[in-house]
Amino acid sequence: MVQETHDYSQSIQEIQVIISEIAEESETFVNTVQNIQNQIHAISDVPDSDHISSQDILEKARQTEETTQEMSVIVNHNKENALEINNIVERFS
Repeated sequence: MVQETHDYSQSIQEIQVIISEIAEESETFVNTVQNIQNQIHAISDVPDSDHISSQDILEKARQTEETTQEMSVIVNHNKENALEINNIVERFS
């Protein structure tokens, strides 16, 4: 009984850590999406859009590519966290 209580307590702590990590990653994801929205807004609000230089376009494309890569890392990390949560839940099934 003591071991079961210890295991249960340890599992709860593991779940809390994972949930905390998911919250942190979710905040990063939200910030990344907000950044993309700001970039899109900045591009759409450029006055005299006929005079946008190709360098500006290339820079925006580079920023978008970096943001996409960051989002992929976050999504993969969230998948890993979900699998960890699933493993913990299965221990109690």
